[in-house]
Amino acid sequence: MGANDSGPLLKRALEIREKELGPDHPDTAQSLNNLAMFPIGTYSFKTAEELFLRALEIYEKTPGSPGTVTTLDNLAQLYTVMHKGSKSKEMADRAADLRP
Repeated sequence: MGANDSGPLLKRALEIREKELGPDHPDTAQSLNNLAMFPIGTYSFKTAEELFLRALEIYEKTPGSPGTVTTLDNLAQLYTVMHKGSKSKEMADRAADLRP
């Protein structure tokens, strides 16, 4: 199995978690994050952004979740690649505010 074979498996993991745990569970958010990262070049930046934002929405419902910082960092990196500097800085600043 090559790296390109991971996409369908990541999608399937997301489907299972959504069905078994629900769409707002932190583990579902983790699957969204994983899928968005597979690799970013496989999906449009818009798709990756949508997945990260959905994950962030879920994590923010769970105060103190370390996934929130990870997702904010991922969004900051994505926005940098997308040449959206102000959004990148906003996400990076939000992540920095949550770090101890």
